Amino acid sequence: MRQSQIRDDITSFDFKALWEDLKSLKNNTYKAEYLESEGTVPEDEIETADKLDYIQIDSLNKATLNFSGHSLETKKLCVTVLTSVITIMLGLYKTELEETLDMIRWVGATVVFIFYVVDCILYWYQDKLREGIIKQENNIRKRHHMDSLEFRRTKGRLFRTIINRSHFIYYALFVAIIVFTTYRIQNMK
Repeated sequence: MRQSQIRDDITSFDFKALWEDLKSLKNNTYKAEYLESEGTVPEDEIETADKLDYIQIDSLNKATLNFSGHSLETKKLCVTVLTSVITIMLGLYKTELEETLDMIRWVGATVVFIFYVVDCILYWYQDKLREGIIKQENNIRKRHHMDSLEFRRTKGRLFRTIINRSHFIYYALFVAIIVFTTYRIQNMK
């Protein structure tokens, strides 16, 4: 979305009307709960609650996209830091190549592991935010007597966080470091 379009969307949104709706909703909370239990909720209160849920869904979606962007930047930064560390270590310890390769193995694996853990945390939060989006959407569906959506990703979240396709780069870097340094050390002997 272009900035001018976002600015137009923000300026066209009637925040004053929303504030008035919120105040009236707060004043009529008990009445609305009673009416909801009776099965009759005024249309304007349903509309206000829908607007609030849409705002919440939009906010959660933007946060999810933000975490996703940070995850991509984490992967880029990992490759950059790893390349820099290997280059610096090879440049500083030219004479003791066997010891340097052994240090590269451990330091490189540590760098990759640290970035991997950070990316796992980012992925976990993305998954939790997606669950929140489904919950907000189900609130809207419930008010309109529609079937609810099921968020099937709650089970196994930790396993999915640790092992998923987006982390393939970390697995590949880790394997490449171990295989390359081990191969080079064995060929030097």
